[in-house]
Amino acid sequence: MKQASNMRKFEPDRDLVAAATALPGTTKAHDPVQAKVKIYTIPPSLCSQRVRMVLLEKRIPYTEHTVNIADGENLAPAYIAMNPRAVVPTMAFDDRVIFDSATIMRFANNWFTGPELAPRVPEAFAEMNRWIDRSDNFPVRGFTYRAFLAKGLPDTWQIGMRDNIVRAKELYPEHSEIYNLKLNDWFDLVAWMNNPEVSRDGRVIAEKMADDAEAALNKHGFLVGDTISLADLSVFILFMRLQCGCGVSLWGPDLRPRVRRWVEVLKARPSYDGAVIAPYRTANLESPSGECWAPGASAA
Repeated sequence: MKQASNMRKFEPDRDLVAAATALPGTTKAHDPVQAKVKIYTIPPSLCSQRVRMVLLEKRIPYTEHTVNIADGENLAPAYIAMNPRAVVPTMAFDDRVIFDSATIMRFANNWFTGPELAPRVPEAFAEMNRWIDRSDNFPVRGFTYRAFLAKGLPDTWQIGMRDNIVRAKELYPEHSEIYNLKLNDWFDLVAWMNNPEVSRDGRVIAEKMADDAEAALNKHGFLVGDTISLADLSVFILFMRLQCGCGVSLWGPDLRPRVRRWVEVLKARPSYDGAVIAPYRTANLESPSGECWAPGASAA
C-alpha cells in the first residue's frame, strides 16, 4: 500500500523518464557543473535524503532550497508549475525540471558524469530496479507520522497535509484538482493510521524486505553485486528511517547480521552525513538522536 498513490497521475517529462530508466552507458553523460543542479527539499524528508545521497555519491555539485511546507510553499502556483504533485524533492537543471525521487535518482545517475551507481548487466540492472521499486512503494509515511505523534510533537503534519490545502483551494481555485487529490492523500493516511491490520501488514513487508536483503548480502557486499548501487542507497535510507525513527527492528546483534554490517558500511560513507545527519543540524531541526543514527554504532 503506497500512501501517495493519488498523485501518481502526474508524471515527470517522458523524455526525462526515458533517460532515467535506460541501461547505464546508453545515455550521453553531461557535465553536472554546467547543468547548475538545484534541488528543492525539506531536510527530514526520506525522499529528499535519498536524492541527496545519490547526488553526493555521484559528486554532482548542487544548490538546495528548503521548501517551507508549514507555510504552504509547496502548494503555491510557482511550485506546482515545477511539481504538480506538490511534494519534495524536485530537481531543476539546465532550465528543466524533474520530480519523483526514484526517477530523480535514476536520472542523475544516467544523465550526469561521475561514479556509476547502476550495474550494466541487464539482469543485475533489473534486480536493482526491483529493490528501488520495493522501497519506493513502502508506506513509510504512516510509520513516520505515527512515530512523530508518539513523541508528543505538535501535529504539523495535519497543518501541512490538510489545513494548508483547504486554504490553498480558496487562494488558487484553478488548482482545485490537485488540492482535492492531496486531500484524498490525507484521508488515506488517516485511514491507514486507524487500521491496525494494514499497519501490521507494513511491518511484515518491511521484515520480508530485510530478510531478502540479508539473503542478497550473503552473496555480495551490496544488494546487487560487489559495488554500491542505487538499490543500496534507496533501501538503506528506508531501513534507517524504520529502524532508527519508527521503532521497526530490522537488524541487531542477533538479528540479520549481514544487514547490520551493510548498514554500518553505508553509514561510514561521507554521503550519509551530507544526506541525513548534517541537513538536520544546518536546518536547526530536531537532530536524529541515539546510537542508531551514528556511524560506527552497534545499533540494536
